[in-house]
Amino acid sequence: MLYLKDFLTGIYIVRETKVADEKLKVPDFEVTITEDSSEPQVWRVFNDTTFKAVLKIVKKDAETDKTILVKGAKFKIKNLDTNEYWGYWDWNPLPHYVDSWTTDETGTVMTNNELKAGNYQLEEQNSPNGYLLSEEPIKFKITTNAVYQTLPDGATVVIEAIQKDTSVKGQINVEKRGEVLTSFTDGKFIYEERGLIGAEYDIIAREDILDPADNSVIYEKGTVVDTITTNSEGKATSKLLPLGEYIVIEKKAPNRICPKQ
Repeated sequence: MLYLKDFLTGIYIVRETKVADEKLKVPDFEVTITEDSSEPQVWRVFNDTTFKAVLKIVKKDAETDKTILVKGAKFKIKNLDTNEYWGYWDWNPLPHYVDSWTTDETGTVMTNNELKAGNYQLEEQNSPNGYLLSEEPIKFKITTNAVYQTLPDGATVVIEAIQKDTSVKGQINVEKRGEVLTSFTDGKFIYEERGLIGAEYDIIAREDILDPADNSVIYEKGTVVDTITTNSEGKATSKLLPLGEYIVIEKKAPNRICPKQ
């Protein structure tokens, strides 16, 4: 309850500056004083509404922090206070219950209904093409203490939850083998096939290698993306490489062995 007294005549704006936890402020309102009077004006009753917000889910690359502009990441939302999955009925175009949300080509998706203040977690059900499924839920809160925005209507609160995935990568294994002189017996040289150390290979992009997040070029066609050398077992492994097509070219043979083109 609020009492105002001993004000000069004029127009005043009353603004709520502090609210109870998880409540929304009431809009500003005007009070007009036109005469000197000890009689109170008509009571005005305002109720702070419970804080609610729609959730905007943003899918990002765990390594580059780019938004993944690929549709298909599917999520469920779990209310950690009730231990139940959250959802709602949607009547457009036909009545159906919504309990999962899938990102579009912008890498985002937004709930159509508002979540009440509380503790939640985001669980990924499907990952977008080119990415590994994240098995770690992302916890978030719907609270007045969170950073939030509002929709163009100026009233609907939006809280953002970011979930990150790691892109699929692979490695190229190369093995170099050849006949190695091991002994001389009964006037004959004895050879055995073994792994050969010291063979050096260039791994070259056969095509433009694209970033799965936004299709930007990581390696242009013809770029040497890695150089590897065989070990004592004749084996070598490339670094982790983005998905795409590559060519392996031997650039240096082991001692006394001709390079294979």
